[in-house]
Amino acid sequence: MKLFSVRILLFLCLYCYQCFLLAGQWTIQLENDVTFYEDGNYTNGLMFNWQSDYFSSDKRSKTLPNVLLWQKKLLIEQKADLVNWGVKLSQRMWTPSEIKIEEPQPFDRPYAGVLEFELHSAQYTNQLAQKNWSTIGIIGPSAGAEKLQSLFHSSTGSSAPNGWQYQIENQAVFSYSYELDKLFIRQKSFSYYQWEFSGHGYGSLSNLRSEIATGLTFRWGTNLAETFGRLSSHYGQISNLTSLTKHYDFTLFTRAQIGYRFNDVTITGDLPYHSLVEVQHPQAQLKLGFNLTFPHFSILWSVNAYTRDYQSDSDYWHGYGSLSLSWRI
Repeated sequence: MKLFSVRILLFLCLYCYQCFLLAGQWTIQLENDVTFYEDGNYTNGLMFNWQSDYFSSDKRSKTLPNVLLWQKKLLIEQKADLVNWGVKLSQRMWTPSEIKIEEPQPFDRPYAGVLEFELHSAQYTNQLAQKNWSTIGIIGPSAGAEKLQSLFHSSTGSSAPNGWQYQIENQAVFSYSYELDKLFIRQKSFSYYQWEFSGHGYGSLSNLRSEIATGLTFRWGTNLAETFGRLSSHYGQISNLTSLTKHYDFTLFTRAQIGYRFNDVTITGDLPYHSLVEVQHPQAQLKLGFNLTFPHFSILWSVNAYTRDYQSDSDYWHGYGSLSLSWRI
């Protein structure tokens, strides 16, 4: 597993070097459940993302990296669309509801950390957007979640997590995900503001989490047609908005969805003890936030609520806050 992690790191370094030589947008995103005064379940996420500039669809075969050409074949052909691509490195972690306990907790979700590297491609019009992602990573001690959480909690004076020795064991994870957004209606509000309703469908085929979902999105703000489809149900997907803004844009949004999760290795993966926790298959999520964008800088803040991940959870809903800072090269 250490060799597997080294290969991922080397692959990432090569792609980040290539990205550094190109124009585009860089993003750092931090998610944490302290916003909801919690410290368990999905507790923290950290993501670094690079998104390319946009280019016309007739030039995609000349501009997309060779490793992404197969992904474009899985997208529906669109006319007069814009295309871009990106790379991402992310880490997520999950813990039981009570992290002070040192013994295994068979009826609570286990400790789990995931480290992933991802390739992304997308194409957009002002009424239809398609995005897909191919991901490779690792779940387990090699993901480094224990060290990061212990460091963060010690520096902030928070309770020490005492059960990471019982986390999900090392396993390679892979996924392919696809998302489609379709505009239903867009109208002028007042001055140069607009509002719109759209629907979306999302699916992920993965040995980490396979799931399908559908939902609705409402947005109110400026430049909605040019920025359509940039919100996403996929973790850490921050689209390039700085390339689309001439002066500044402001958007309020809410996004709701329901879905079905087929498997969840963060719950059912290999453990050094016998766990009695079972996956909660029906799922629902609700997101509320805003995006403020300038030609060279963007900030996105949202609060996110989601239904429980496992059946024995006594709380039906959980939540976390998400902050994304983007800047243009």
